[in-house]
Amino acid sequence: DGAAVVSDVLMGSAPTPIMYYKHMAKQTINLDMAWAADPSCRHVVLIRDPVKLAASFAAKEDEKVHSETSLDELGVVSLVQVFSKLRTVAAAAGLPPPIVLDSDDLTRDPEGTLKTLCAALGIPADDAAMASMMAWPEGPKDCDGVWASYWYESVHKSSGWNLAAEKPAGESSFKTLPKSLFALVEEAMPFYEMLKRHALKPEGFESKLPVWTMGLEGDLARPCTILAKDCVAAVAKM
Repeated sequence: DGAAVVSDVLMGSAPTPIMYYKHMAKQTINLDMAWAADPSCRHVVLIRDPVKLAASFAAKEDEKVHSETSLDELGVVSLVQVFSKLRTVAAAAGLPPPIVLDSDDLTRDPEGTLKTLCAALGIPADDAAMASMMAWPEGPKDCDGVWASYWYESVHKSSGWNLAAEKPAGESSFKTLPKSLFALVEEAMPFYEMLKRHALKPEGFESKLPVWTMGLEGDLARPCTILAKDCVAAVAKM
């Protein structure tokens, strides 16, 4: 019951001044978004390169976690719809638009990206706060949820950020992406690119927008990049 979750959880009493709620965009179908105009809420849309998304979902399909790696399953269309709804609701209420955060920026520069995000949200990011966001104890967490055993194995083994080497977005996944997924990536990429143009960027960091094309033999061409001029993933209740 989405309405009950909104009233009882998102808009209910909170034990701390700031609460973080993670949502899946594809699970917001037919949900009344009027609550999103509450000035105590800020919205962050987390996005991920479709090449990496498709590779991740395909691996879980092989493990029988889900039955089909499809555009609906990736959730990129739903994410654009949620972003559009949030932007419309915020504009009507005179509130800031939703923030878009790219996971590639997080893995390349976690400290800079998180500092920029905190500044955009009006959350203090002192040394102690940053230290807590840059490292954590290994193992399961109380807030993991029911999907943890299927999706969080690598996270449970981690104790900090695995800094990505400087390379074009999606390149490492591209090298091992099955050709059967090329068409799916082509379908998903425009939705990602649309959101990427709105992505928050760490100060002094140039965020690159990958552009994928289909080769003459039906292969995905290696990515070129253009500068981006400008994921519901989370709600911070303040």
